[in-house]
Amino acid sequence: MRSLLLNAIACSVVCMMPLLAQWCNAAGRPVEVSTILQGSNAAFDGLSVGPDDNIYVSTGRDARVLRVTPSGAVSVFCEGLGGSANGSGFDSEGNLYVAAYYSNEIYKVTPDGKKTVFANGLDGPAGIWIDDQDYIFVSMFNGGKNSSVWRFDTDGRSNVYASIPEMTDVIGITGDNQGRIWVANWSTGRVWEVSADLGIQSVSGPILTNGNVNMIQYRDGSVYIPVVSMNHLVVKNPASSEVRVFVGKVGLNRGRDEPALSAEFTMPNAVAFSNDGTRMYVLERSGAIKKIEIDVDEN
Repeated sequence: MRSLLLNAIACSVVCMMPLLAQWCNAAGRPVEVSTILQGSNAAFDGLSVGPDDNIYVSTGRDARVLRVTPSGAVSVFCEGLGGSANGSGFDSEGNLYVAAYYSNEIYKVTPDGKKTVFANGLDGPAGIWIDDQDYIFVSMFNGGKNSSVWRFDTDGRSNVYASIPEMTDVIGITGDNQGRIWVANWSTGRVWEVSADLGIQSVSGPILTNGNVNMIQYRDGSVYIPVVSMNHLVVKNPASSEVRVFVGKVGLNRGRDEPALSAEFTMPNAVAFSNDGTRMYVLERSGAIKKIEIDVDEN
């Protein structure tokens, strides 16, 4: 088993309130939030963007994955995924891996929608992140007791990558392809950094101490963290101590589409980016998808 260094980056929802600032696109205009898919009464969970730039949404206990175009057209990509469809990620061949928490399985779904059981007999698989070498990192929620991170190769061989008592109820997982991985505790809002080091394991303070955190996403030097219970999304640059509210008016949940810091979310549950990085998608627990044009040159 690889030796690990586990760190957490300190700040809290309370201390980041003064760091509000309006985010603008490449043309200097305030970033706008728009709804491309209305929600339902389901409890949706995972979100990934495929090589085709479509959005793939895990529907929770409905055990399906929906394919949503950037304009909001919906079709069923696959269904019958054990007891649920939770976190997901794509490999370099365009295969989608989906965690099925309630059946303790991971499914592999080919680009044409054919599914097979990739791994079973697990400890509550919840989140998935796949690196650029096609290693599959899976957070094992384990009923909210002593969570862990497992690493799989594409042949299904696995090892426990990280497991410490402080990782109590890990769901969200993401990485930077440079040996750094972040995982999020659901109930405490703690986001831990996991990286290979010299055989020492240490834990310091968390990114967040308030709010529930589900699926998280790394992009271009920052970790994007939907805070489900506070109805906004924060961004953390691991190289600094600063945590900033990126989108969402803190605490309000009427779901209104407005400029980033005035927009209102209802339980943002996951986040993903278009392949070119110009659009961010935020999945609400109801299944609603918000689109944010974050880097559009309008000149």
